[in-house]
Amino acid sequence: MEGEAPPPSRDDSGEADLPVHINALDCPTPDEVPPEKSVKLRCAAAPNLNLSKVFLLYRLPGSEEFGTVEMERTPKGWFVGKDPEEGRDG
Repeated sequence: MEGEAPPPSRDDSGEADLPVHINALDCPTPDEVPPEKSVKLRCAAAPNLNLSKVFLLYRLPGSEEFGTVEMERTPKGWFVGKDPEEGRDG
């Protein structure tokens, strides 16, 4: 259909290309995740941010403290990270 963006292309890795337009650091996430579920985040950074590292901050249920996980940069430029499963009741 005219005017619609084409679907993201994928290579043999199955990873989507970065979006064409990124305004800042775009990390679409759910508002909440059940305690027994892990969250894998994928972030796209605008080229003008010139980031070398991105960290995922997470909070375990019942805690006010935050832990951090350094996100890895993929060959296509995404930053990906997953909250650790340790300390969960599931």
